[in-house]
Amino acid sequence: MFAKVVVDVRSSNVDIMYTYFIPDKFIDYIFIGSRVLVNFNLRDILGYVIEISEETEYSGKIKEIIDVLDFDKQLTQEQIELALKISHETRSLLVSSLDLMYPSFLKTKYRKFLKVINYESLDANIALLFKEKDRIVLDSNLLDNIPNINKEVKKGNLEIIYDNYHYGKNKYTNKYSIKKENINFDLLTKKRKRIINFLRENDNKDINQISTACDCSYFLIKDLANKGYLTINKEIVIESEEKTFYRPIINYSFDEKEVKDKYLLNTKKPYLFVTNDLEFRDKFILDIISEVLLNNKQVLVVTKSILQSFEVSNFLESHLFNAVIYNFNSAIPTSEYFDNYIQVKYQNVDIVVTTMSGIFLPLEKIGLVIMYEENDINYINEKSPKYSSLEVIKFRADYNNAKLVFVNEAICVENYYQYYINKYTFLSYIKKYDNEKFLINMRNEVAKPSYLMSSLLVKKINQTLNNNKISFLILNQKNYSETIICKSCSTVLKCPNCLVSLSFNKEQNEAKCHYCGYSVKKEEITCKKCGSHDFALFDLGLEKLSEEINELFPNVKIIQIDSDTVNNQIEYDQTVISIEENQEQIVIGTNILLDLLDYENIGLVALINADNILNNSDYKSSQILYQNISKVMNRKDVIGVFQGYNIGHYSVTYAIEGDYFNFYTKEIEFRNNLKYPPKYEIMRLIILGPYKDMYHAANYFRKVYKNILDDESDILGPVYLRRYKGVQLVLKTNEFDRISRLINEVEKKFIAKNVTFKFERYPKLFY
Repeated sequence: MFAKVVVDVRSSNVDIMYTYFIPDKFIDYIFIGSRVLVNFNLRDILGYVIEISEETEYSGKIKEIIDVLDFDKQLTQEQIELALKISHETRSLLVSSLDLMYPSFLKTKYRKFLKVINYESLDANIALLFKEKDRIVLDSNLLDNIPNINKEVKKGNLEIIYDNYHYGKNKYTNKYSIKKENINFDLLTKKRKRIINFLRENDNKDINQISTACDCSYFLIKDLANKGYLTINKEIVIESEEKTFYRPIINYSFDEKEVKDKYLLNTKKPYLFVTNDLEFRDKFILDIISEVLLNNKQVLVVTKSILQSFEVSNFLESHLFNAVIYNFNSAIPTSEYFDNYIQVKYQNVDIVVTTMSGIFLPLEKIGLVIMYEENDINYINEKSPKYSSLEVIKFRADYNNAKLVFVNEAICVENYYQYYINKYTFLSYIKKYDNEKFLINMRNEVAKPSYLMSSLLVKKINQTLNNNKISFLILNQKNYSETIICKSCSTVLKCPNCLVSLSFNKEQNEAKCHYCGYSVKKEEITCKKCGSHDFALFDLGLEKLSEEINELFPNVKIIQIDSDTVNNQIEYDQTVISIEENQEQIVIGTNILLDLLDYENIGLVALINADNILNNSDYKSSQILYQNISKVMNRKDVIGVFQGYNIGHYSVTYAIEGDYFNFYTKEIEFRNNLKYPPKYEIMRLIILGPYKDMYHAANYFRKVYKNILDDESDILGPVYLRRYKGVQLVLKTNEFDRISRLINEVEKKFIAKNVTFKFERYPKLFY
């Protein structure tokens, strides 16, 4: 038997499959996806088995596989094919794509041990292996005993230990009890008192039972334990062999039932599910998940953030009795992640809720995939390979013949286009909320209290404070450049080629486009609308907003939430707790606050300089603004205040009116005219090397690109990027395979010039 192996060497020169001979002793323990030890270039290194065959066409000397790292199947056929797809579509090393399929604790060097749990029931031949020890190393010396060892693990007589992590029959859960009987209730908030009183009457409950009964977050329960009010007891979970899943009773209104009936009619295409009725959204999701579980299939739920993954898993656990649900995100302790992974590997799971870190889990019976806000920028992997989670999810749904549902509060242009060309089924349920909403043109605010705060906003904040509710003030400052605004007519200076905002470079004293490289000296800047040469640099951020809030409201509790003030899980937990318990009165922050709007004590949400996002060097800026405003408008009994200098923009007007069809019509016309997605892909190529050579390579690539591609394709640049110390080309085309071959050819031409080509199929930024 022969195996084709990809070796763990991070170089494109060896990113191919090498043939190795499988010794007879390993034949029963090597599978497609197995990790093996092989000799390569006179050293022993890790390799991944991609193919197994009885014959080989290779005629040279063939080495043997030295050892096997795992004695059971580690990767599924689906994961292998997915790795091959990612490697091809992102032009990344296959070994890097295979790496994605393994959780972090399996990538590091570790040792396996066998630990005895029950000597009396242990098979006699296996017991002899221990020689009165309580644990032994599990390695290739025990190959002949592997089948019997696996039987004893399943019986619960043995446990497999990966260094400090255990896998066996026993599973543990945390139960909470009161630690302090003499609790000073004056120091506790209303919700904390509710938790304490619940545990006095219902001792030793798990976190989900407490959260459901007390209507509180997991963060609050864990904080009480951290502060010593609660004690945590680890208990073995006794799983019954036969478990009956109870489907929740779902009642639909007539209009809601129409949406469900439309869902049942379609069996092939993905669903674009758009609703601002969160109650209907939740019961619809419960209903379609229940149908899948009753058919003995699994559900994969993908969320864009850690917070959202916790919220979704908590909701499902509290409504789907006897469903086995596991949550995967970077905030979960490694030991818990490990145990959950093992359960998933052996298919002991019904529902997986995860961030993008868990989208590669080895689920083999997927019947439904649900993805929240599928076009969020956080679904793009920033490290190599730079894949799109959306494309991964589409592949998995198609591979498993599973239904795919995209869940959104507001329209996404890219996916609505897929419905328009008949590739998606559109499910829409939109309600009109009669909330107070105010559009404020800051050009007319002559006597405003501050540069960032309108007089009406100050009035509404005072009103919210008097109602004992929290005000959210959102300012999404750009931290890479200033925006250039005409002092005469407030027009933002934009690139004549790309129609995105120009940024001002102080060092070079010029306005410049980060897409195509267009530039103009400061003294030559002219407003296209009014002809003025008088411009202002507009760059006001959260620090300035905080100062103005403190001046206007000196005795108010204020908290700031952004990547600088909240940069770890503990700080994030405490922030959520402070909002949940009404400890703050005004919260300021970036767009991250839009994911924290589901608390009933929020009375006002204001987007400061709401339209400033339109000045970003991003073709998606209108869509982002539309979605941001829609999220505020979708919250019942919340006052919405939207300030800006261009509030007549169609994305603002249509978001306020809830008119997604006309917004899409306007936005798709703009994108098609300038060859932006969804009609065309937009990719980028960054070229690094000696200054003269990288420009030579970029211009050569541009010339060949123009010659071999059709007129529908376009290319922008080269433009120099200081952060990379290289030049960028922006590619607008649907000819990925031809582009990939072209890059290969140009790389060969410039190989002697020490020039490096970095390709991004799914770029997050262009600067």
